Amino acid sequence: MDEVKREIVFKERDWFKMTNHLYEDEINETVVMAFCKLVQTDSLFRMLVKQLLFPRDSDYYKRTPTFAGLRPEFMERCFRIAETNSMHIIDIHDHPFSDDVSFSPADDFADGKQKGPYIVKYVPGVEMAFMVHGIDAEDLDARIWDRKSNSLKPLGLVKIL
Repeated sequence: MDEVKREIVFKERDWFKMTNHLYEDEINETVVMAFCKLVQTDSLFRMLVKQLLFPRDSDYYKRTPTFAGLRPEFMERCFRIAETNSMHIIDIHDHPFSDDVSFSPADDFADGKQKGPYIVKYVPGVEMAFMVHGIDAEDLDARIWDRKSNSLKPLGLVKIL
């Protein structure tokens, strides 16, 4: 049984910046990338958000009410930021239509079949988590790519300090 407590911690000001950006566009999905420091023990995996990056419209190759695709150049920039600063990444987006949010099948494919395996192979020192928000900022789901099991694991708690 998996006994590791997994959580994300935001400073209140970063939480508000992030949610304000997500909800600027009420129609299309929006992405925010968070860069974190990691506190890890045998029983704890805590991501402490230290920096946010907001994609510009030109950083998306496609953006609709049900999809937000970022250009590979933008993702490579995120990986470089994380590597250079010994940080980790949380890929955050919203489902502007959902009042009971969960990751979509498209999210499952992108996170579990593309981004998770990619980061293990090409960015070995960087951990990557994923968060999705619904209509209400408090309605969210979060998970992380677990390198040991090569699978997505739930992040049980998001704290705002």
